[in-house]
Amino acid sequence: MQRNCSIKIAFSVCALTSTLFLFGCSDGSSNSGNNNNQNSPLSLTSASATTTPGQPALFNLNLQSLSSTLSPVALSVSGLPTNATSSFSPNQIALNSGSFTGSSTLTVTPDANTPPGTYNLLINGTVGSLSFGTAQATLIVRAAGSQEGFSLSVSPSSTFVSQTLPATFVVTISAPSGISQPVNLSVSGGGAGYSVTNIAPNSLNLSGQTTATATFTISLITGATVISPTTFTVTASSGGSTQSASVSVQPQ
Repeated sequence: MQRNCSIKIAFSVCALTSTLFLFGCSDGSSNSGNNNNQNSPLSLTSASATTTPGQPALFNLNLQSLSSTLSPVALSVSGLPTNATSSFSPNQIALNSGSFTGSSTLTVTPDANTPPGTYNLLINGTVGSLSFGTAQATLIVRAAGSQEGFSLSVSPSSTFVSQTLPATFVVTISAPSGISQPVNLSVSGGGAGYSVTNIAPNSLNLSGQTTATATFTISLITGATVISPTTFTVTASSGGSTQSASVSVQPQ
């Protein structure tokens, strides 16, 4: 039986405003959602990225449909700053089998002649002559050599450990305005009888996101006699900026 389908347009206003196209059919099915919902036809893992000239900014894109598409979804972007290049990998996604989902990465790279500023990008997906959906993204271009701010926190700040019960620490890097360069992490200090694992991962990429985390573990060496507490220092560095935080550990 032939299905009569129509294209409807819906507007959703939320923390990240988006305009999405819903494919409605006479049998009551629809492809709906908003830009923050994983069920959206086209959505972003993070809708903001910060970069400097020559450094790529990445946007991770998710696609989802309730049924197969007759043709691949072709991707494009508008609103790019002057002298910036862009590419999708891949730039076409077939949604004709399995879960009808797909993903792509948009890379935007400004050059030395790109003016600093905030740019609103519109990512568009099309299937043939029909619109699959749109998603909005924000690209922040900083001037070359500008300092990028980030903060470091470690949790817990103080705890007990034993030879059978190690302590795991979570390192959180926050950059509300974004940061284009990786943040490198290290742990130093401590006392005799304590063992510390390397931070994993020891380098965090915050391009396209405002927070990222890593972990490390402190334990007592088997057979060691430890009676004194000790302090470890976590150091985070990116470009010319360095932050540090201390954690204290006591034997139990």
